[in-house]
Amino acid sequence: MNKFAVAVLLSVSAFAAAAPFTTPNSFSAGSAIKAADMNANFSAVQTELRRLSFSAFIHTAVGGSYITCIDNPLTNGDASAIVNFSHSWTSTYYPEPFGIYYNGSKWCIFSETTTQVITVGTKFNVVVYK
Repeated sequence: MNKFAVAVLLSVSAFAAAAPFTTPNSFSAGSAIKAADMNANFSAVQTELRRLSFSAFIHTAVGGSYITCIDNPLTNGDASAIVNFSHSWTSTYYPEPFGIYYNGSKWCIFSETTTQVITVGTKFNVVVYK
C-alpha cells in the first residue's frame, strides 16, 4: 500500500469516526522506520476500518428538476449520516458541478447551476458512512 492510500484511509477513518483516530507511531523525514512500528500502524488502521460502517448503492433520479432526493432507508431521516456521491457515467454528461444537502428528512443531490435539469434515470453512486 502506498503513502497516498494510507493517508486516504487515515483521513476517512478520522473523518467518519465519532472519536479521533490516531496511529500508535509517527515518523519524521529522514528517520529510520522499524517494520514492527509500521505494522502496528497498519494494524490500527485495519481495526479502525472494521469498526466503521459504510454502505453503497445507486440512486436513480426521478427527474424533471435540478434536484433529486435520495429515498433510501440508510439515509432517510439521518442528518448525521456522511453521504458521498459521484455521477455514474451514462450517455448524459453534465458539465456543471453537483452538490448535496439535507432537506430535513432526505439527502438531496442538486445541480449547482439551477437551470441544469437532471434527466429522469440519471444514476449516482452513493456511499453512506455511519
